[in-house]
Amino acid sequence: MEDNGVCPDAETDAMVLNIFGRHGFPTKKLRRMTYWMPKFKNLSPWALPEKIPTSNLEVAKLAVQRMGSVDPATEMEIFQTSELRDAIDDTWIVSGQSATQRELLAKLQEKKTVFVEGAFPIWLRRTSINYFILRSDPEPLSEEDQKQRAQFDYDDVSQLRSWILGQENLTRKDIIIEPSVHEQEDGTILAVAVTGTCSKDSLLSWIRFLEKKNPNLANLSILFATNSPLGEVIPAIESSVPVNTVKKITDTSDL
Repeated sequence: MEDNGVCPDAETDAMVLNIFGRHGFPTKKLRRMTYWMPKFKNLSPWALPEKIPTSNLEVAKLAVQRMGSVDPATEMEIFQTSELRDAIDDTWIVSGQSATQRELLAKLQEKKTVFVEGAFPIWLRRTSINYFILRSDPEPLSEEDQKQRAQFDYDDVSQLRSWILGQENLTRKDIIIEPSVHEQEDGTILAVAVTGTCSKDSLLSWIRFLEKKNPNLANLSILFATNSPLGEVIPAIESSVPVNTVKKITDTSDL
């Protein structure tokens, strides 16, 4: 029952109690399962339906929704490449981007390089699907910020001061803007997407759709570095079982 996620009910408890007694090991095991399994059932913040859909589009929606949950303001959009005039692939694109990510993208300097990276697999129980990210290099910190962050110990509470007693003397150097959840040490995540074919043309279409709400993308240099950790294989096709496939893309002449 535990291996298959079946929670015991009152009838099972009565059967085990009559067979093994109140102090028997099976009874104690069953009561522990009755107590803990309902708690663990809803413990995950990324709850999934009881049955994972077989459609790649529905799986992509679940994947983007899960990845975007780190920022409650993340908006999920579904695009059809057939809406673009020059698109070759007729497929769908599930894109996720928040208002904070749009602000970070708008602040990038002209001609700065951003990267389309992937495909990276994400697992939803026993089903996996590939996703891509739009990433920029991390912004370097100033020397003053580096010194302050190196000297400040968040675990040291010996020097805490109470503002109630008037002992807090803040200066401009004491204020450090905390980076958003999208700004990581290895780069800033600007958007995430899952495409129906994982092909070069579908990624180009994704960038064109993003330009509608992110006009600064037209001023940036976009580099496709889609090296799959699973190797260079054929593009994915729409099927009942998601396939981990991708082509290596390095050409940026179409942008």
